[in-house]
This record gives sequence, structure tokens and C-alpha cells, in this order.
Amino acid sequence: VQSRKTHGGAGDFNLAVTYPMPITGAVRVEPRAIGAGHKLVFLFNNAVTSSGPVTSNDVNSMPTGSASAVASGNAVVVSLVGVPDNRRVQITFTATGPGPGGTAYAAAALGFLVGDVSETRAVNAADISSVKAHVGEPVSLANFKFDIDVSGSLNNADVSAVKARSGLVLP
Repeated sequence: VQSRKTHGGAGDFNLAVTYPMPITGAVRVEPRAIGAGHKLVFLFNNAVTSSGPVTSNDVNSMPTGSASAVASGNAVVVSLVGVPDNRRVQITFTATGPGPGGTAYAAAALGFLVGDVSETRAVNAADISSVKAHVGEPVSLANFKFDIDVSGSLNNADVSAVKARSGLVLP
């Protein structure tokens, strides 16, 4: 799962649910930061409602930032606010849908490291070179991760932003 601030390979993965819940699906992360936070979209193959608390915890199970969820049709949109750069967080929530039992527990592990465009879990010279190489290009789904400052354009401010993070490592 990958988003602008999330380390990891792009793509979908199966989301395990508790038997006998007939909901299975994929977790997809929207590729752009929205407002002051970050939104994650969990897509299921059946209609769901979100219930219970949504948590955003660090590796020591301590709360990190804040999280909320809204269910709409087959999607649960989790909004994160105040998660610092260079952090790994675990998002959990409960999805309720049709079928016996009615409850499934969903979790996604996310690592927040702005500027790790090469996906090595560290910001280094290769990331700086990669961002420099994209300066002047229009932002698209193929290169959104190079827009480090989320300005909507790939420019020298992005190069400065990734340089400032050089040496950071995802725990």
C-alpha cells in the first residue's frame, strides 16, 4: 500500500476478515494528502458500515495523531490528522456488514516518511536525485510522490523539502 507519505509497494492486498463475515476486499490508499490530514480508502466487495472507535497507534501501542472513519457504500474512508513524519502507525477499525456475525476487524500498517521516494525506508541522496529529476513535470498519478511539499507542482521547493529530511529512517 502506498500513498504520498506511506512507505511500501503500490498495489492491493486481501484484507482478512473474521468468519463468518462474507466481506473480503482490498485496501487502497488515496495518492494525495487532503487538507491538513491524510485519507485512506478501504474498499470492500459488499456494503459496510463503520462502528466502534478508530485508532491510530505507534509501534508501542501508544496513540499517534487522531483518526476517524466514515462508511459510504462499499468504502470506509479513514482520515488521519497530526501523524508526524518519520513514524509508523497501525490503523484499526471495525466494519459491519451483511451476514452472520456482522463484524470484521480491519487493520493496516502504515509508515510515514515524507521524501522516501525510492522506498528504502530512509531518505538519502538517491531520493534527492530522484526528486531533482522530476522538477518541472506536471503532477500526475505516476509521479505524485515527488511533490514533497504537496503544492501541486514539482519544483525546487520539493528538492529543498527532501534535502531537509535526508538521514531520516523509518523505525
